[in-house]
Amino acid sequence: MMVFRDVRQQLPGKQLHSELLAELNSIQINRQNEDAENLLVSALLRSGELECALTDLAAADDHHHHSAKLFADITDVIARSLLSPEHALQKIQYATLLLQQVKCPERVSISPPEGFCFYALHPFDYVHSLDRLALDPSQPVMVVGIRSMGTTLSAMVLAGLREKLGNDFKANRITVRPTGHPYDRRTSIVDHEHELILEFNRLSANFLIVDEGPGLSGSSFLSAGDALHALGVPKGRIQFICSRPADPDQLVATDASSRWRSYTSHVVSPTRDKPTLDSFPICGGTWRNRTFTRPEYLGTHYDDPAHWPAVWPQLSPSKFLSEDESIFFKYEGLGRYGSAVRERSRLIAEAGFSVEPAIARNGFTSYRMAEGTPLSALDISSEVLQSMASYLAFRLKTFEVNEVNCEVLEEMTRFNHQNIFGRELGPEFRMKVEHPVIADARMMPYEWMKAESNRRLLKLDCSAHGDNHFLPGPVDIAWDVAGAIIEWEMDTATSHMFVDLYERASGDRVRARLHDYLVAYSAFQAGYSMMAASAVGDDFEERQRLLRDHGRYREILQGLTAAQSTEEIQITSRTGLLRIPQSPVLQT
Repeated sequence: MMVFRDVRQQLPGKQLHSELLAELNSIQINRQNEDAENLLVSALLRSGELECALTDLAAADDHHHHSAKLFADITDVIARSLLSPEHALQKIQYATLLLQQVKCPERVSISPPEGFCFYALHPFDYVHSLDRLALDPSQPVMVVGIRSMGTTLSAMVLAGLREKLGNDFKANRITVRPTGHPYDRRTSIVDHEHELILEFNRLSANFLIVDEGPGLSGSSFLSAGDALHALGVPKGRIQFICSRPADPDQLVATDASSRWRSYTSHVVSPTRDKPTLDSFPICGGTWRNRTFTRPEYLGTHYDDPAHWPAVWPQLSPSKFLSEDESIFFKYEGLGRYGSAVRERSRLIAEAGFSVEPAIARNGFTSYRMAEGTPLSALDISSEVLQSMASYLAFRLKTFEVNEVNCEVLEEMTRFNHQNIFGRELGPEFRMKVEHPVIADARMMPYEWMKAESNRRLLKLDCSAHGDNHFLPGPVDIAWDVAGAIIEWEMDTATSHMFVDLYERASGDRVRARLHDYLVAYSAFQAGYSMMAASAVGDDFEERQRLLRDHGRYREILQGLTAAQSTEEIQITSRTGLLRIPQSPVLQT
């Protein structure tokens, strides 16, 4: 199934250069500020991204080699500043001087660092992992980062080595870019790195390969290790530093089991995975146990755990509650990534649709807990429809983006439809884009709450999902209109009313393009729930909830793509048997 998206972006190089320079200047002004560490981490991530982009360019065109080397030095200096804040001012001033010498190309390709954006990985995790490595101070160390994220991580590991073993300790770093099929990566070493590796190998150096992962295949780590070994480095002096454990027998790269076991691997321990010391986790769906078991839910739709929302626990963002349960914390990303999510949350709260955000430590955002009752599809009403219509009209005006490429969504829809039904989707399917936005992408009923204080409807979890590593990414607002219709299980009359309310509130004549978005939305959710069900291991209850959702989305998708002569379809929903026209909102 296709559910993940390629988050790589083509961005103006001069703009990113200017933004980094502004961050470095801000650090110098606010170095005593309690937010100083967040500012340094943000600058580190941005420098690592630009170093990675320019190193990729230098691999194809040596003209960029000097700029890439300068950016590597800048990333190293910022990393050292994080580890020795008492000397940060001098180091950041030096980094600023280096940055002023760099000429960035007009466009650069940036891959947001997924671990730092979505999975509560922190650069300090890799520094602390060095305490568990048996490194001989008499042996040099070569750090090899796997681009993209390994660029930033390798700078932090190198800085950690020098803090741990002294400035005179012989250590250096390079980065490599494995290429080829995701399950069969190959790593090539460029000429100047080739000589450096041979030099360190002659000194019997240890080689530390650094990246997040491994993923399903492990082939990026393995290809980097094999490339070093091919240059004469003994496998006994090659070590992997990973963000998660690997079962060698489950990795899908060629001969992965024996290859992985031939190297030593270390898994970093989380060091900054909590927003506060006294907060406690409600991750991986455990928030449901605290919410739906409260007395007010007895006898409601959510009283039965079989009706609880399904989650993919391994890929759910980290969530915490404060000790007194008055503050909810959600991991929303380090640096500029978390800042972008919080800014969306701020604007939504300012408009009265949600709860005010505040920055917390370690990539978390804090939200004061709202007292109220999460809704279910049984709570559909004219008030709910008007609130959702007004909310989507607000998003249309506030979170508009310049352009959207729907080709990947069309490919996803056709691919998932083919895999689910064994037949191709008809040629008439075509997604039109008229109002591209950062979508909410979470229009489920349980993401809405009726506040006890003023009975107003509040939208929860409304800022991160429209621009994370899952599809859809930036998309036409019709995605959210379709999502609301499907998730709230609207019948014919209700869907008509909702679209009428939205069109009046927004001025967007969404009807003409909505059917294909209903198809695409249900194809994505059917694929997502199927993939998640296969990934939850021995959690039988979670798998049943995910299979429940898959069956429902599959049936909706089947009805939406049925022969045009079929006037109505029947789908089994959580609220009973609904009769919904094939194209419920296309009738005028």
